[in-house]
Amino acid sequence: MKTLLLIEDDEINRQFLLEILQEDYVVLTAANGQQGLDILEKEAQSISVILLDIQMPVMNGF
Repeated sequence: MKTLLLIEDDEINRQFLLEILQEDYVVLTAANGQQGLDILEKEAQSISVILLDIQMPVMNGF
């Protein structure tokens, strides 16, 4: 199963997407861009897809 990194600051959206995506992917989640970058640095070899919100606190998707 492929691994997806989901970066979304809104808890409701993150949980909704997690429920949908975990049927087909191993899903790693982060609440902001910095957390996502930290996960990516540790898990880069296993992550196949990154899905991120563009506007987030701390570090955004731009």
